[in-house]
Amino acid sequence: MRSYYRLVHLRIGHLRRLGSLRLAAMLLIGCAAAAAHITIACKFVDVQPDDSKGYIQLATNLTQNGVFSNDPTPPFSPTLVRLPGYPTFLAAIYKVFGVGNELAVRVSQALIYTLTCFLGALVAANWSRQDNRRSRAGLLAFILAAFCPFVVIYAATVLTEILTTFFFVAMLLAATYAIKTRRRRRSVFWWTAAGLLGAAGVMLRPDAGLFAFGAGLTLTFSVFWGRERFLSRLGDRLLKGVIYSVAFAVLFVPWTIRNERLFGVFQPLAPAHAEMPGEFVPHGYFLWLRTWIDDSQYIEPMLWNLEVRPIKIDDIPPNAFSSEAEKQEVASLLDQYNNSDPVHPPPQAVDERSKPDAADDSSDDSDDAADETADNSDKPPDNGEWNLKISPEVDSAFEQLAQQRIGREPWRFYVLLPAKRMSTMWFDTHSDHYPFSGELFPLSDLDENIGQQYWLPLFAGLTWAYTFLLGAGLCVLMVSKAPRSRIWFLLIILVCLPRIVFFGTLENPEPRYLIELFLPAAILGGMFLSRIGIEREPGKIGLEIDLS
Repeated sequence: MRSYYRLVHLRIGHLRRLGSLRLAAMLLIGCAAAAAHITIACKFVDVQPDDSKGYIQLATNLTQNGVFSNDPTPPFSPTLVRLPGYPTFLAAIYKVFGVGNELAVRVSQALIYTLTCFLGALVAANWSRQDNRRSRAGLLAFILAAFCPFVVIYAATVLTEILTTFFFVAMLLAATYAIKTRRRRRSVFWWTAAGLLGAAGVMLRPDAGLFAFGAGLTLTFSVFWGRERFLSRLGDRLLKGVIYSVAFAVLFVPWTIRNERLFGVFQPLAPAHAEMPGEFVPHGYFLWLRTWIDDSQYIEPMLWNLEVRPIKIDDIPPNAFSSEAEKQEVASLLDQYNNSDPVHPPPQAVDERSKPDAADDSSDDSDDAADETADNSDKPPDNGEWNLKISPEVDSAFEQLAQQRIGREPWRFYVLLPAKRMSTMWFDTHSDHYPFSGELFPLSDLDENIGQQYWLPLFAGLTWAYTFLLGAGLCVLMVSKAPRSRIWFLLIILVCLPRIVFFGTLENPEPRYLIELFLPAAILGGMFLSRIGIEREPGKIGLEIDLS
């Protein structure tokens, strides 16, 4: 009997030591991840993107003048072109650490991303069926998320990506707890939390509402799962759906009232094109862009530089035109746009008809002058700013061109181009904001001075690795016999797929819009890897995948 108790005591002690070692390992990995995140946040991105400057100005005015305005000088007119979530976050940091303290912003975002990885690990653990597999799934998901270079780099930028990812994963975890619990009160509490967290994400970026929309759809479709009678489940889901929707909507009430009082418009979100009420938006031109843009390399010259600098017809690829006549018409419209600055019309190449007669030995000098003038045609005037505008007539002509092309090629516009945009956004190198950022292809254009020949193939390979883990995790959920695996499969599909499809329909397919989805890839990847074990038999060794 004494030997039996000694054996039990030894086993309990072994389990405790094993648990302590696992906890110590998790803490060590967590500290290493936080240190890596802070290092990356402080080392990279010395020059912030243009969007960052707008957020910084809004936060500065909030801190110093108490008004939500993006004006750098008085009278600081209020604006609604951005939602208040991220500027308020920056203003809170500025209040504590000083206005313009970018280092404090970066460190804060690095720590928030570390916390996001812990939340993702909890999601993976809760989606795993067996107790002995949950800790492995959580740990592996944490590692995949924490050391994903695509997401962590945004801790170094004054952009919304890190906070949006945090609220997305937090909402995903709250929805998980809401689905798992069998007690109605707890479930209602977690659905309320999920609604508030989803709304907080939308206050950062309006498109984050697609995450909340997916969670709401999952709640709706969950009526088809359960042991209770259908009418009982229907009543339960209806109650929770109303509570979830109210919790989501209540956060927008103050902002909506503010916009109604100041501007006389019903605007619960930011305008789609960051325009003020009554401001002209060239929707026809944007529609024309959607008939051919399929890669992010054309976004800056054709979209972000609109009304900032001239647009050259030579910068537009051949697939943007159906015929030479259409190209000539676009060239004519762009010529009207490029000459719309009444004070500073862009310099033009020397017109052959206006050249005076000169000796043959001066022809070379004239050609050189013409070439130099043409090369400087897109440089701003002396005051550093263009005053270019697309007129309603030019915009209407672009819309007519777009409608004609859509009518001729509806399959291409509605299916092929969105599919290609989705593909290019996801299978990007996601190297933005790194010193070696750029396009992988063509390989001959890689800059060896900054190591693109090494880093960009590596990042492209990592994209494919996370894609494989995402697909493998989905397969695990599909074939698993766990009672809720189908709901988790539905949840992850419904929170991710609408976002991918939505951005595939826009004229600005920026890869950063899908950055948040690498967290679900890490969660599913951790679940898949936790099911892989080593099978040992006499004379051979192999891998075993448990799909139960």
